[in-house]
Amino acid sequence: MLSAQVGVYDPFCDDARLAVQKIHFDPNTGRLVVGGRAGHALVYDLEDEPK
Repeated sequence: MLSAQVGVYDPFCDDARLAVQKIHFDPNTGRLVVGGRAGHALVYDLEDEPK
């Protein structure tokens, strides 16, 4: 079994570039947009799955 460490996780990181500034969810399209302080934008498309 191979394992590799990817990145470093610090639960006490206070780097301002990682801060979330805005969150917007559109219930009509299921799109979630998260804007970060350093200009990052994450866009998630949430879809319903049949059970």
